[in-house]
Amino acid sequence: MMSKEQAMSKFGSMVIHIEQRGVNSNDDVIIEARGVKLAKKDTFGKSDPVLMFFRKQLEAANWVKVHQTEVVKKTLNPTWKKMVIKLGRLCNGDLFRPLRIECKDWDKDGTYDDIGHIETSLNEILSGRRELVLLHPKGKSKSVGTIVFDSIEIRKNLSFIDYLQKGMRMNLVAAIDFTQSNGMPTDPASLHFRQNFDFSQLQPGMNQGGPQPNQYQKAILSIGSVLTPYSQTGRIDAFGFGGKFANGEISHNFILNGSTNPGCEGPHGVLEAYNMALNNVALWGPTIFSQVIRATASLANDARAQGRLDYYVLLIITDGVITDMRETIAEIVRASSLPLSIVIVGVGNADFRAMDMLDGDDERLAIDGQVAARDIVQFVPFSSVASRGIEAIAEETLREIPEQVTSYFQSQPQLNF
Repeated sequence: MMSKEQAMSKFGSMVIHIEQRGVNSNDDVIIEARGVKLAKKDTFGKSDPVLMFFRKQLEAANWVKVHQTEVVKKTLNPTWKKMVIKLGRLCNGDLFRPLRIECKDWDKDGTYDDIGHIETSLNEILSGRRELVLLHPKGKSKSVGTIVFDSIEIRKNLSFIDYLQKGMRMNLVAAIDFTQSNGMPTDPASLHFRQNFDFSQLQPGMNQGGPQPNQYQKAILSIGSVLTPYSQTGRIDAFGFGGKFANGEISHNFILNGSTNPGCEGPHGVLEAYNMALNNVALWGPTIFSQVIRATASLANDARAQGRLDYYVLLIITDGVITDMRETIAEIVRASSLPLSIVIVGVGNADFRAMDMLDGDDERLAIDGQVAARDIVQFVPFSSVASRGIEAIAEETLREIPEQVTSYFQSQPQLNF
């Protein structure tokens, strides 16, 4: 076996620097800036200036890029569009954190030429130093222009916890995939493998030595346990989709406990309803997300229309073999302006690329020319995350919900918080 030193010598090492953000990190920094008499960098014509903002990472003593403006073409006196940058992103919530602002000239081949740079802090600019002279990239005394901050302010935003404390009601909805692609419940290899044992005392990470819950049971218990503490009632409305009843009806949005009231008492209540449904509903298909999304979006729309301080989180647990992708995208885009987040949990080892596509982290979802107002979907690959423990499950599940909540309520200034 290699020693630690030998392993580092052979494979190298990685150092990760983590910094705690300030308490006001969710606030917005709103900046209006322009350049004056910038240096001409193009031989034939004027410059195409762009600003890049960097914050200093204190322990590593290096600069981390945090924002870039648009390119303003063919001018030495550009005015950039108004910038809105999270205080946490710009300076980690620290007004005195060193900032570096670089002004560059964009070239058609995608590269940049240095015009000049500034080192300052947000506190310095807020204190009145609004005209900052760019330093020459090679240290020369030759003037390369000035950056003028016509306006800069910090807009206070409430945090996710602030909204909870001020009366926001979190409503939880779960939808479970009852399609045949999961495998028949009598098959030990099935994601829905049915076992008879007492689930009432089961907790995430327990029962290591006895019969194991199936993948859906593990996901219900683990992710339900992460989300339920944020609900004032602790109840979860639970539904299934893709199941077939004894009368031949196929439903893509049925109440899991078989009654007229979908409410369950926390994740254990959902487990009880799920186990009951496995005995009464046949796995069928196809896998359709759009109906449960539309139904939950309708609840969210009612809350918005009535001015209620409600927010909905829809948890979809699935093996990932979706058949109505276009309809699902359309429903997500339509719901993106509503008080709604969607957490899609992928169980098993299927190809989840379609689920990643619904999670619009890199690019907003769009269909027929309509672009989502905001990203409301988070995808959690349960098997790979669960192997790292409940803390990893919590981190992945809650990675985007707080920002999705705050972005919605910030767009609704008429609501009384």
